[in-house]
Amino acid sequence: MSQFAGVPIRVGVDFDEEELKKARGSYPGMEFYNVNITRLGEFFEDRLFDVVVASDVLEHFEKDVSWDVLRQMEEIATRFVVVWGPLGEEGMEDYNQSYEKDGSNLSHLCILKEGEFADRGYMTMVFPKYWQRYYRDVWTADGLLAIREI
Repeated sequence: MSQFAGVPIRVGVDFDEEELKKARGSYPGMEFYNVNITRLGEFFEDRLFDVVVASDVLEHFEKDVSWDVLRQMEEIATRFVVVWGPLGEEGMEDYNQSYEKDGSNLSHLCILKEGEFADRGYMTMVFPKYWQRYYRDVWTADGLLAIREI
């Protein structure tokens, strides 16, 4: 969210109230709502935001749910939809193996594929071995940036 510091109105959503408390403390002046992202269309009006961003979100759902969330994002955006996340099988397998050791239940449930976003009209860019800089050899997935102009 710090990357959007100059944007006059910034809104964040999460379903976890503890995470929202942390976010409110970290980003004063920003609005945060307790919203299940799979129900964005019920909470926000169509074409309400210039840009809608999902960063490290879609891979945490089954593929059909991820595509539905993406559809809802496209409905509430007026200019752009931006998606960031781990690309390919490594983005699922490496992450899940490393977090199972830590006892986390926040697993990756689907694989993000560049071609699937391109087929939906998104411009894509791949960042090779992006997560390796943070997680060393435990998690070596590429990063995927996908942007669609509405």
